[in-house]
Amino acid sequence: PISTSSSQESVVHLSSELAFVIAYSGAKAEKAGGVEGATDASIGFNSASDLASRALGAYLAGGGGGDNIEGSVEDVQTLADAIRWERSIADTTSNERQSVKASITKRIKAGTAAVAAALSTTTNEKITADDLVRRFEQFYDESEYLVPSAAYAISQKRYYLLGPIVDASHRGAVNSLKNQIEETAWLPLWARGVEEENDLACRSSSSSSSTEPLFVASKHATGSKADLMNQFESLDVGMDTKNRQKPKRIRALAASAFGAGFGGSCWALVHRTQAREFARQWREAYDDRFPAKTNGGGIGGLGMREFFVTDPGPGAFCV
Repeated sequence: PISTSSSQESVVHLSSELAFVIAYSGAKAEKAGGVEGATDASIGFNSASDLASRALGAYLAGGGGGDNIEGSVEDVQTLADAIRWERSIADTTSNERQSVKASITKRIKAGTAAVAAALSTTTNEKITADDLVRRFEQFYDESEYLVPSAAYAISQKRYYLLGPIVDASHRGAVNSLKNQIEETAWLPLWARGVEEENDLACRSSSSSSSTEPLFVASKHATGSKADLMNQFESLDVGMDTKNRQKPKRIRALAASAFGAGFGGSCWALVHRTQAREFARQWREAYDDRFPAKTNGGGIGGLGMREFFVTDPGPGAFCV
């Protein structure tokens, strides 16, 4: 049978020359629902989670996890199990990663019709085969390509590789997983200094239906897609507006939103000697881009925002 147990694949040590800067956006992401019932965050989180389950259902309906070889449909309970199952039958003479991804995509598309009656979200929106494939591909790319590649880049201190790898992960969270709000979609862009490229990508996408914008806000975010695109119109975010000398703009080696999304925080990896100054610049740019509504809190409230320097801790372990 296919093993469904998790395992530790590697241990990566971060250089003492680097530090993390954490930016809490001030946007609460209450997944359990508020006092009046479901929140935008809980609806969005449940929809993203449900989409993965629906993708698995379509995959199984399309012939995935068959019992004509070692392993059976009972062994395939998650998308990760589906990847393991496909890998166990993959043609070793071909590019295994590509063949596994292509096979699962094909089965999801084939199985979508069989489970069509059940394909609606918690908000009664129709789910298509493209939605299911997009959800699977984001999961596959993140777990099979991006995470291992990021671990390698850190272990080899090849930070010029780490930045684009993490950029791709963040782009997948925003465009495919759709679990980011405007604030957490924007923060890593400014940290990396790529808000200019994003503005150009958004502009080019408007003239070509086949080109997806680099970053698009979640439909459960506050504000519209247009708001997110328009926020990149000012290319001097965080620059001197008071006619005084400022330290040179610091750019992060890598940056991304993290956690379950729909609010919350982002991280940036920088040289330790620059960490505190970077945190100050990042906070200043954020306050400028998203002015605080009140001192008492709320989304973007000054009392809720927090930017600080920290070191990584160990992963989850038994005690």
